[in-house]
Amino acid sequence: MSTEQLQHRPLPPPIEAGSLVPGQEESIALSRRVHSPTLSERWAGRGQRSGDPYEVLLATHPRDLGPLLAEDAGSWGASRVTHEGRAALIFPTARLTPLSALIQPPDLDDPDRHRRAVALLLSLAELFEVIHELCDALIAHADLDMFAIRTGSDPPEAILLRPELTHPQSDPPRSGSYQGSGLDAPELSGWITRPVSLAADVHILGMLAYALLTGVTPSPGAERFAEGLPPLRAFDPDTPLGLDACVRRAITRTPERRYATVARFAQALREVIDHRAPQRQTTGDDGRITVAWGVHSEIGRGKLERHPINQDSHLESFDPDTGWGLFAVMDGVSRSDVGSGELASWLARSSLEREWNLKRPTPIYGRRFSGATPFPTNLMEKLSLSAHAAILDQIDTLRLTTEPHPGERLLSTTLAAAGLFGDRCALCNVGDSPIFLIRLDDRTVEHLSIEHNQLLTRLRAGWSIPDAFEAPGHRQLTSVLGLARCGEDGVEPMAPEVTTWSLRLRPGDLLAICSDGVTDAFGKETSAVLLDLLTEHLEPHMPAPDHGHLTRAARALVQLADARGGRDNITALLVAAGPWPDEA
Repeated sequence: MSTEQLQHRPLPPPIEAGSLVPGQEESIALSRRVHSPTLSERWAGRGQRSGDPYEVLLATHPRDLGPLLAEDAGSWGASRVTHEGRAALIFPTARLTPLSALIQPPDLDDPDRHRRAVALLLSLAELFEVIHELCDALIAHADLDMFAIRTGSDPPEAILLRPELTHPQSDPPRSGSYQGSGLDAPELSGWITRPVSLAADVHILGMLAYALLTGVTPSPGAERFAEGLPPLRAFDPDTPLGLDACVRRAITRTPERRYATVARFAQALREVIDHRAPQRQTTGDDGRITVAWGVHSEIGRGKLERHPINQDSHLESFDPDTGWGLFAVMDGVSRSDVGSGELASWLARSSLEREWNLKRPTPIYGRRFSGATPFPTNLMEKLSLSAHAAILDQIDTLRLTTEPHPGERLLSTTLAAAGLFGDRCALCNVGDSPIFLIRLDDRTVEHLSIEHNQLLTRLRAGWSIPDAFEAPGHRQLTSVLGLARCGEDGVEPMAPEVTTWSLRLRPGDLLAICSDGVTDAFGKETSAVLLDLLTEHLEPHMPAPDHGHLTRAARALVQLADARGGRDNITALLVAAGPWPDEA
């Protein structure tokens, strides 16, 4: 049929409430119009026999609705019928579970939660791939209402409920043409100026991944803050190693830095679940590694003008005979009513060193674990709480010689620490001092610690992403060593939130334990800077760089951060795991 004939072809009669659409199982009585784009109308209705709810998508013109409704493009979880000359799809909504209903806080007692979430994400990825490869289309603009899961399907079957809202790849929407939905990429809403491409759908799938793994529901405007979202393990401490890095790459602000395709994102998810051990292994025989480290710390040129004292402290203790060691960075909080940040960090360091050394004469010290012995994360938490108690004792002493000043965080410090027990690594952090795991062989950087601040507290409490970021004080710390209230009746201790975590180190692994002067200097580029700088300084010496190599790399990192402004004290402690001589 020619274009002229098509244009003059009589239109079908208008669609009205009460119309009956014959379905494969029963006729559907249309009740109300749900959505009416240019080429189609979506109606809600009920089955005449069952009374079950349905949605019916009907063409408003006799011509085809495009590639997404072509006969060979799949039915999108719906049955395909023809009604009065119109193509139509009937969605049995009673048999579909809205994707929004699956966004819940992680069930930490469910050992299969990560595999289940990734299986759902892979089903969504397969749906995206069909749209991209078979239909030459892209979604570009989406909200949670566009997706559902067929109830009871195993493996899960993802359904696209709004195929009429997709776009041809040859004619994508312009940058800035939509207000962001919470899933949309920043280039679609015009937050950045980039062409809209398949990378926009990678961002949509990445935001869906973050929501399904954390329970944080995307809301309009979230695209502006996606890169600053807390790591997955802030909501689920057993998040598999590598999963956060996968999701974070998918939701990065710049399209060129995301996965090139949804298929590559899906492959990365499969590798994390199928080929990598969970990051918190609790059992297993120990291996042996060599350990080297280097550290450098500076006041920071910007901080020098305001407070010319380095309030950071660091601790390095390693026994090569046993393979046990403790490495830590403490960043004193300078906004205190009594005392100072440098005193708090020094007290924490002294306490950690003392308590660690007291373990040496005990039967457990230097033990090589095997079988079902759990990782010693409890030991790291006890060390942290001992340092917390030491600071509180000092606050009490100071109050005897100074006028009381009611308030919070009177004398406090952050803590980021790694305990090594053979190839077992137990981590703990309090506050915002970061710990990174860098693997130069596969060019990955994983942020292992979490920031205990108002942002995280708000998101855990159900705040929307934009509100959590935009309310004043989102970076204010909520947990530090020395957290207390001081009043007329003395010091009232407040229990800090101590986050612990564990993993097995392998030869070639690098831990970067830093103060937040590093992350403040580089911001969202921290992971990229770490990877590039450590590749330059250490890759020729891998998998076993020595003390000199690591010290020079730590110095280069700190000096680069200082050159970016040095607004805070800057400390970088690099710890490298190398092969045991018999295995080198």
